[in-house]
Amino acid sequence: MGQRTRPNANHFISQTYAALLGTSSWQDLLDGLSRTLPNGKATLFYHDSGSGSGAFALDSGFDERTRRDYNTYYSKKSPWMAKALVRPLDLGVCAEQMCPRDVLTRTEFFHDFMKPMDTMTAVGVTMLRDNGC
Repeated sequence: MGQRTRPNANHFISQTYAALLGTSSWQDLLDGLSRTLPNGKATLFYHDSGSGSGAFALDSGFDERTRRDYNTYYSKKSPWMAKALVRPLDLGVCAEQMCPRDVLTRTEFFHDFMKPMDTMTAVGVTMLRDNGC
């Protein structure tokens, strides 16, 4: 049985620069990130604070139904967005820094969106904030 290789942070920093410079794609970066963990998933998404909703712009590891459900409903239910909208740009955080676990596990978002995917936590970073997004 093969082992997963765990690229170091420098690998993903290089992949991010490659995507920024157009020598690689954002999809390649997301696919690489999602492969680092069992059942891993990765996404670039936006959230509009004015409407309280958002959508996956690119993703890896999500099926079409999950993507549609997030884009049309669960983006409005995410307990993480309130803190994500005010945290400093470029600061990576664990889900528990955005919403305490005991609060998260009592939400519809957790029970009906995360749990069916066997996803228990997440990490996030805000890369851009522009006119409410």
